[in-house]
Amino acid sequence: MRKKLILIFFICHCSFCIAQDNDKHLVYLNEESSETNVNADKFYYVTSKSDSVFFKDIKRSLITFVKGNKSVSIDELNGSDSNGTIQLNNSCGIKDLSLEMINNNLNDIKGYKGIDIKRIKDQKPFNINRNEITGIMLYSKKLRYLVEPYLKKLNELKEKYGVDYILITLDTTLINSLPDSYENIGIGM
Repeated sequence: MRKKLILIFFICHCSFCIAQDNDKHLVYLNEESSETNVNADKFYYVTSKSDSVFFKDIKRSLITFVKGNKSVSIDELNGSDSNGTIQLNNSCGIKDLSLEMINNNLNDIKGYKGIDIKRIKDQKPFNINRNEITGIMLYSKKLRYLVEPYLKKLNELKEKYGVDYILITLDTTLINSLPDSYENIGIGM
């Protein structure tokens, strides 16, 4: 009888561990959504169907704005306001970012061609809109406490101008319960 109880306990424990491992991406999603106060629908991942060329062409920046095949990273932006020229040239100037700066600097030098993105929550595919600007933040749990000003600006652009945004996770080991997640994102960040 004792052996049967131990066996039942062992089987139940193993089943629980397997179930937990299958939902690893949901644990990650719930934690990051809660900690960043960003809706879970905004968290995406790169799938294994993505073209390897994409990883060579991606703009290595925290935030990139895309519209069809055109894009611009926040590190490339420059523009002007009533006081003269503003050049962000790095992610630190996020507070000066404007929709006009984004529109004026979109280019087709590097883009998000060849990428296959899905929402973590339900694996719904994401397609880059050809007619509207979308902000794409490269997100990692390691950056969680540093991204608040960037998320604030993305939310401001969404509220004022309808510029939507998504977060693409770089935490591939934390979502590897998704069968089609790209496990080795080598973008040099």
